[in-house]
Amino acid sequence: MKRLTLLLLVLILSVPAALADPIPLLEDYTQDYILQYDENDPSAGQYEYIYHYPHVDETAPGAAPINKFYEDKDSDSRNFSMLINGDYYKESRISVKTEITYTITCNNDDFFSVLFEIKDTAEGNEALSYVGNVFSREEGKADSTYTLPQLLKILSYTEDDEWLQQRQTAKAETLVRSMIWEQILENKDGVEYYDDFDEAQLEENYNPEEDFYLNEDGDPVFFLQPGMAADESFGLLRYTIPLDDILDEL
Repeated sequence: MKRLTLLLLVLILSVPAALADPIPLLEDYTQDYILQYDENDPSAGQYEYIYHYPHVDETAPGAAPINKFYEDKDSDSRNFSMLINGDYYKESRISVKTEITYTITCNNDDFFSVLFEIKDTAEGNEALSYVGNVFSREEGKADSTYTLPQLLKILSYTEDDEWLQQRQTAKAETLVRSMIWEQILENKDGVEYYDDFDEAQLEENYNPEEDFYLNEDGDPVFFLQPGMAADESFGLLRYTIPLDDILDEL
């Protein structure tokens, strides 16, 4: 019996432990800022800036750098963005509303990923844009998100050689653009792309280094902003490429 207990203990200790459970979410970093252009005349218009940034439980492994990143964004929004924008729109006398919301797209032992939607509304017109953030829970850094070359393990998280960074980033971007173009040619979603949209325009206008997030499986989802390659009515164009497929081509 003692031998069996000892054997079970050895087996348990020999199994690699998972890093952590998904990071619990706390109350958002948020603000609803309203600037009335003329407090005595409501018809003069206003500027409204609403944002929501994730706030995670800092006791969870890998969570502290995520909070630091969004604390800085919260501070920048409160002390800079909304004030500067407010002064600008006050001079223009155009009523504008900016609303920033987010969706958690991946929250597992390895990664935390967020997709932001920025909606600007002015004089009845609406414009949407999107930003993806990816964080590694093993290699978190407070002042930055996880880049594509780091995700692909072709660039060390601590690498500071600028020439190597540029070379590896260009290599990753070229590969991803070609894989996205293959999906565009297949067009399984039936998107009506602009007639003049070609691979050269994709290369010129799309930056895979910035416009991606991770899905729940940890695979990158690359996206084109609304209106870039097709009418805005088609919304955000997404291209999921399994991480293993990208690694096989490197």
